Amino acid sequence: QIGNNIIFFAMKTLFKHLIPVAACAAVAVSCSADGNAALGFDNPVEVKADSIAVNEIIQPNSWTVANGYAVLTSRNTDNVFYVYSLPDFSFKYKYGTKGQGPGEFPEYISLVNDESGDTGGFIISNYSNKTHDFYSVDGNTIKLAEQVNIYPLPKRFQSDIIMPSGMILTEMAGTDNDDFLYTRSGEDGRVLDSVRTYAFTEVKYDDNGNMYQQSRVNRPLVAVRGSRAALIYELVDHADFYEISPEGKFGLIKSSGKDVLAEDIEKAKNVRSGGRAQGIVRVFATDRYIYALWVDIEMDRERRKITFNDVQVRIYGWDGERVKSLSLEKPASNIIVSGDDSKLYTYNMEEDFEKVYVYDTGL
Repeated sequence: QIGNNIIFFAMKTLFKHLIPVAACAAVAVSCSADGNAALGFDNPVEVKADSIAVNEIIQPNSWTVANGYAVLTSRNTDNVFYVYSLPDFSFKYKYGTKGQGPGEFPEYISLVNDESGDTGGFIISNYSNKTHDFYSVDGNTIKLAEQVNIYPLPKRFQSDIIMPSGMILTEMAGTDNDDFLYTRSGEDGRVLDSVRTYAFTEVKYDDNGNMYQQSRVNRPLVAVRGSRAALIYELVDHADFYEISPEGKFGLIKSSGKDVLAEDIEKAKNVRSGGRAQGIVRVFATDRYIYALWVDIEMDRERRKITFNDVQVRIYGWDGERVKSLSLEKPASNIIVSGDDSKLYTYNMEEDFEKVYVYDTGL
């Protein structure tokens, strides 16, 4: 197990999914034992990177594509959003200031739905106002376009995804391994349907009954497009693809990869391999494909250094087909993809966002 040690959260919170934190004060992460030979992805295509220097922003904590522009946020800058044109990744403008006044943004901003790719704008969660705020983007400015209510449910972990129809997909974890993905009404938050996921949640409490640690293993990374949802799991080679009806019912299109057995979850929970971790750390969707960033990394606790052994982008079709895998020349901790699927953009948080690497996908 690479975890039970907050040191890796302090290390620039590298990989929010391999090292997840959800309302907790400590982190526990398990390693995959699957290796890098995933069925259908066992012959990755090697691709070379071009690089583009970036001077305006350091240490971004999230990015996405909105209306053909790359939008980035950072906790270490005075401004909130930085906008770049694609495909050249040329800086256009910055927008928003941090503060507590009218029209200002909190210190920490995290994008919602960023895994779902370019849906025309971007969403942030405004917890003080209890809304998901939709912003439109063009070549000159960012504007608040719409607000949707947040409907909290009595669980320890909740993550909302807003579908184009306005329906809400909510990933929730309780305290007894009851991890589900729900469809919910965007009008009143009522639950419409649910599917159990292959994630495992463990919560620990102190003597006073206060939670001090929550660890989530093998959570699904979820992307939506139109009426479809893709769930790609972190540590077990498995993905599920659903069609969601207008009434919010899940219809399984295809399951891709190996069948998930109880022993696979146990293995993901209990594997001990020193400072090494393998798994999916990011997904990003376009109209045609879902891109999953898979890494094999080693962590040196004493030096607080992360070494990449292997970096691949595994590409799925929305019908569950495993299209191909790209073996990246450079380390990567995050990805986005152009709307026409021709360009893949990556950065490595270890470099403080000195440059963006660009790859031709061949698609």
